[in-house]
Amino acid sequence: MKKSQKIWKEITADKKRFGMLVACVAIGLLMWGRLLLKKVPKTAVADPNNKAVTVTDADLGEAIRPRKVVYVDLPTDSERNLFVLDDSGYERLKVDVEPVVVPNPTPQVTDDDIRKELQAELSSLKLQTTLMSQQPRAMINGKLFGLGGKPMTGFEITKITQHGVVLKHGKFVFELKMYQKD
Repeated sequence: MKKSQKIWKEITADKKRFGMLVACVAIGLLMWGRLLLKKVPKTAVADPNNKAVTVTDADLGEAIRPRKVVYVDLPTDSERNLFVLDDSGYERLKVDVEPVVVPNPTPQVTDDDIRKELQAELSSLKLQTTLMSQQPRAMINGKLFGLGGKPMTGFEITKITQHGVVLKHGKFVFELKMYQKD
């Protein structure tokens, strides 16, 4: 008995939880009773002798008489697309529309245009010196870079020579020389 009393105290300790438990149990019992009482017979007990009285179709009239079953054959293929809006039922409005001037499409950017833009960006880089060793280095704009270095966003050093540096930007390759003509 002590264990059941302990469980009862734990269940009833929090009033909100206990109330929710009681409500859930009540709803569960109602639903379960609904399942059990699904097929209630159509009988009524009117006298204390518990005699069952059956209701016949004649007593109910036209309301519950069996109806004639009608079968309909529907076509398996539709002649029209059911997801397309049929606008034949809508009134068409006459609207004066002014012609719209479409601006010229943007011109195609060629590789030469891109190359010229990238060369303009490279003009800000100045190769000051190169250090040839097992790991060659190049000083560009006062900073030291090795192979794979990025002196500017998008530009990567792929080769360092005695008087220049080869830079790659995407598919474009540029050479930055120590002595460039301005």
